[in-house]
Amino acid sequence: MSEPQKLHPISYFNGIINAIKQNIVVFFIFVIFQLKDFDYTNPESYLWIGIVFVFFLISYISQIVGIMNTRYWIEDNYFILTTGIFNKKRKELNIKRIQSVDMTQGVVNQIIGGVDLQIKTPSDGIVLSVISKKQGEYLERYIDQLQTELKTEMAQKSSNEQNGNRNHDIEGNVEDIAEGRLDEVQNSDSKLNQKNKRIPIYQMNFKESLFMAMTSGAIGVTLAALVPIYGAVRELIPWSKLNYEISQWVQIVSISVLIIILLVLIVAYIIGTIITMIRFYGFSVMLENEQLKIEYGLFNKKKVTVPTKRLQAVVERQSYIRRLFGYTAIHLSSQVILKIKKSKMMTMIQVVYRYCRLLNETKPIKLSRI
Repeated sequence: MSEPQKLHPISYFNGIINAIKQNIVVFFIFVIFQLKDFDYTNPESYLWIGIVFVFFLISYISQIVGIMNTRYWIEDNYFILTTGIFNKKRKELNIKRIQSVDMTQGVVNQIIGGVDLQIKTPSDGIVLSVISKKQGEYLERYIDQLQTELKTEMAQKSSNEQNGNRNHDIEGNVEDIAEGRLDEVQNSDSKLNQKNKRIPIYQMNFKESLFMAMTSGAIGVTLAALVPIYGAVRELIPWSKLNYEISQWVQIVSISVLIIILLVLIVAYIIGTIITMIRFYGFSVMLENEQLKIEYGLFNKKKVTVPTKRLQAVVERQSYIRRLFGYTAIHLSSQVILKIKKSKMMTMIQVVYRYCRLLNETKPIKLSRI
């Protein structure tokens, strides 16, 4: 990784999407104010289309130029990112301070094998959009390897300094010293094996995923998504015809309104449940190298890393409905672990807690209930 690397070619396609997002306001202004009175026979009417296209072209060219001049590599235990042409920007992250390497994979990225990589530190971070999935997984493993080597090197230096300051009685305690050194090596090897071991903690099945989605405010999720759409198409809906048909069937307008509201809520609840299930599809938690690896998502896959050393609290949140069925939700250092069986949640907490105590390198974890 000492050689500068380029972004994935799919980044150019993402540049088109970003250019559209940047000019969405101009596009809506054209649609709202110009589309109704647009005269296809008048050449002057195409002026607005030309203006919109020019804005889009400028945004896209700037995106392409930025992608072409983006480079990243690892050098002297620093992750380095350079961007820009005339105004060169260089960002360096100390490998020792990297907390997590998260990956996000949308539908298009899943097809072509690309990922968005986000590298986080306590005060800063770097986002690479888009690199190949193989490259992202390699970077994650390589950074973990470098961090392990740096920790081992620091531990050896500390051990050598302590041994140098000790006053050994060589003649009387040779056997004791040898036995003590052997115990230290065995303990360090056992700790290293424990750190590198991949421990499965939780895997959400379909039943739990369905119940989680049904108790996660699915109606609110759907209404939040549908309100902007309704505002844009409400004039196109034949409300008078719908009210007439329903009133003829029910004979009472108030009941027809009630039925419409009820149907909207039911449909919103079903759609919201489906959206939530798709969002957290295949939710799983693994413990590896002192970090919680959280993976979920169907069309937009995400892989989130939570360092166990920085866990300050485990918070349980349990609604009345979930309490009736024995389900709950827990939050680890601002990362939501969703709605799961209470017994499995307690097992998860015990695994994380015992693991952290075994390593003796993390702050005490507090369990609180809200």
